[in-house]
Amino acid sequence: MTEVFNAPPPLPSITTNSTNPWSPHGRFGRLSYLAWNMVAGFIIVIIFAMLGLIGALLGFSPSHGIGALTAIGLLLIIPIIYFIVIFQIRRLHDINRTGWWLTLPFIDNVITSTISKLSHDTNLNILLSGIVFIINIIFMFYLMIAKGTSGINNYGDQRVTPQWEKVLGWIYIILTPVIVISGTLLAIKAYNTYEHRVVMEKPILGADGKPIFAQPAAELPTARDIAATTAATNPNH
Repeated sequence: MTEVFNAPPPLPSITTNSTNPWSPHGRFGRLSYLAWNMVAGFIIVIIFAMLGLIGALLGFSPSHGIGALTAIGLLLIIPIIYFIVIFQIRRLHDINRTGWWLTLPFIDNVITSTISKLSHDTNLNILLSGIVFIINIIFMFYLMIAKGTSGINNYGDQRVTPQWEKVLGWIYIILTPVIVISGTLLAIKAYNTYEHRVVMEKPILGADGKPIFAQPAAELPTARDIAATTAATNPNH
C-alpha cells in the first residue's frame, strides 16, 4: 500500500495590525520609518511655531509667559513622542529585533549618571558623556539604515511601503545632512561667541595677582574750563 505524503501547510503570516502605522505590532521599512518621523517632526515644529506666534501676539517676554507656553508645548508633544517610540519599535521589528532594544540609550544614561555621582573627575564625566552620545547616534543611524528581513520574520510579514512614504523618506534622507551641517556650524558659531565673551569678561591680573579694572575715561574740558585755564595762565589778558 502506497502511503500518500501530504506537504505541511504553510506557516501562518503574523500580520496583526501590520498595516496600521499607529500600532506597535507589525513592521516598518526604512523609508516608512523616515517618512513617519518626518511627519512627527513637522507636527512638533508647527506646535512650537504656533505657541511662539501666540506669545508674540500676547506680548510675552522671556521673563513673562514663555515658561508657561513651553510647558504647554511639552504637554502637547507627549503623544507625538509616544508615536515616535511606536515607529522605532516597528523599525526594530523589521530588523527582527525586539522593541526592548530601545532601553539601550536609557541604560547608558543611567550608568553614566551613576558613575558621575560617584566620581568627581570632570574629565572622566565628559568622556563618558561623549561615549554615550556617540552610542546613541550610532543607534539612531542603525534604525535608519539597517536592512529589514525579507519576507516573514518573528514579527510578521513585510509591510508594503506606500508611494507617499517613499517620497517623504527620500526627502528626509536629503535634508538630514543639510540639517546636521547647519546645526554643526551654528553650534561652532555659538561656542566661538561664548568663548570670545568669556575672554573679554576675564579680568586682567596685575603683578600682585589682583584684577586690574579699567579706569573711566576723563571727561573732555568744556569751553568755560578752557577760558578759566587761559585766564589763570595769562593774567595780563
